[in-house]
Amino acid sequence: MFCYINEEGIVSEKQRYGRSVIQSHARFSYEIVQDIIEGKIKPGEVPAGYGVTKYADEKKVFESIGMLSKVARVLRTNRMNNGAITIDTPKKKFELDARLWPTSYTIEERFEANFLVEEFMLLANVKVAEILVDNCREAAVLRRHPFPGEAKLKKFGDFTRRLGLDIHLTKATKISEEMNRIIGNEEIKSSLRKLAKYEMLFLMEAADYFLVKDTEVDLWYHYALNFRCYTHFTSPIRRYPDILVHRELIKVIELKQEAMKQMSIPNLEKVLLRCN
Repeated sequence: MFCYINEEGIVSEKQRYGRSVIQSHARFSYEIVQDIIEGKIKPGEVPAGYGVTKYADEKKVFESIGMLSKVARVLRTNRMNNGAITIDTPKKKFELDARLWPTSYTIEERFEANFLVEEFMLLANVKVAEILVDNCREAAVLRRHPFPGEAKLKKFGDFTRRLGLDIHLTKATKISEEMNRIIGNEEIKSSLRKLAKYEMLFLMEAADYFLVKDTEVDLWYHYALNFRCYTHFTSPIRRYPDILVHRELIKVIELKQEAMKQMSIPNLEKVLLRCN
């Protein structure tokens, strides 16, 4: 899939999609990409075992990484400003002994390079969701995340007030602003921020997969990401719903508006029940 996007993060309506073969131009780790972004690694300085292929120009690859990083920062800032919520929970990496028993662990660090990949994966998921809705609406497999219920909002509000945190829980955008304000406010004690962040996990409703069918548009919304229309497309090697979405997209590519005739809504519903 090809999208046209400018440096301000504005995605053009001009796009194209189809079946393709990818030719990788480089082999990098997140750490190496981060060093490239920060200017710590220049062309010709990539560690052994990594680097660009014979098909690529190393200088252009470095320039592309810089450009993608810039656009990803804009996309992320726009999402946060528009009401998306970020609750990054630390991932632990365990060291195992010969018996495969854990002996120690380290906290996996998240780099700007991670967020670069994340933003473009989110964008791909949104664009594929829109394509499915436009071409096979009733059978489109989407992912939604409902707004927190009143009981959970009240419980969270009571909890944060006991911590001495003044939070206003009125509407979706306001809640996200308040949550992000607390998480990112270094003037608030670290222990209080961690407690509030932990409690936010219980505030969230469970996200689920669904078929559009006759579902009202307002019920498609993904609250945490702040997307009106969203699906899972980018990880078919580890999530089965992504495989379903790939299959639907292939049918759309091959059959366009006739794709619906090749889809079984009852079978899709049975599969999604097992995925939720």
